[in-house]
Amino acid sequence: MSWRDDLTDEQREFMQEVNSRRSHERMRPAGTKVLRDGEWVEPNGTTVVRNHSMFPYRSTSMCVDPSEVPEVSERLRKEGLFVEFDRAGRPVIESAKQQSDLAKALGMKTGRDGYGHTDEFGRFHNSGRRRNDEVTEGRAKVRKAIDTLGTMPENSAPDAVVNVLKEYDIVPNEENTG
Repeated sequence: MSWRDDLTDEQREFMQEVNSRRSHERMRPAGTKVLRDGEWVEPNGTTVVRNHSMFPYRSTSMCVDPSEVPEVSERLRKEGLFVEFDRAGRPVIESAKQQSDLAKALGMKTGRDGYGHTDEFGRFHNSGRRRNDEVTEGRAKVRKAIDTLGTMPENSAPDAVVNVLKEYDIVPNEENTG
């Protein structure tokens, strides 16, 4: 005997709907050809196509108690977010923007929000996109400084080198020079 034997018809139908992704269908554009029996043919009428993107999906991590769905929906609508919830309290996410906005509205961090952490020395370290942007910007400054220093004669005064580094906001100290 399997656990599936204990399911009600309603539960089976719900599982089949989720597994078949019936609610995520879209129509194929007119003029699209399909491979049938090894031959490309244009089907008569419209043909249903399965959408293979990750959206829409039901988010388990952002789900709410089913009894709180009306209250949460109303609060989100006041914030300008229109989200449908299924009967288990899971929001149906339609796009990446909606996912990000909903996560912020629910007080969640998505990992792409530019949050960071403080290390054991009390220094803040960015994470995510913001950290990547800072690293890219710093590397661009160093490349420009290297190009400028490469065009200078070898017998340049040490003050000239220091001035180039100051121009590109590169300050040598013990932390970055070892």
